[in-house]
Amino acid sequence: MIFENLQAVEYLLSLAFIIQLAWISWIDIKSRTIPNISIVLLLLTGVLQLIAGAASGQNIWLSLLGDMIGIPFIPSWLKGQIGAGDIKLLMVCGFYLGLLDGMRMLVLILMISLALALF
Repeated sequence: MIFENLQAVEYLLSLAFIIQLAWISWIDIKSRTIPNISIVLLLLTGVLQLIAGAASGQNIWLSLLGDMIGIPFIPSWLKGQIGAGDIKLLMVCGFYLGLLDGMRMLVLILMISLALALF
């Protein structure tokens, strides 16, 4: 019974995560900025996901390591090639998704970016 309730909570958190990403995308397209409040809301969703995952027996260390995904992009931010909001968004998405899924997300983002740059 508890596991079924946790599964429902995880589905709702995933839905909230997707809706928040859509909202952030819309704001970023319109204003070329990512508000800090949106990052905080995503982070809170990630913390709730971490708690639900820990309660269902998932390894929380991969989630905690997932936020390191944005670190390699800090030199690009220092050179002005990428915004700080983009790095924070990568880190929060990595935290929510975990290290392995976060790396998959990063590869997908890089492939899409390369395709858009070439065409």
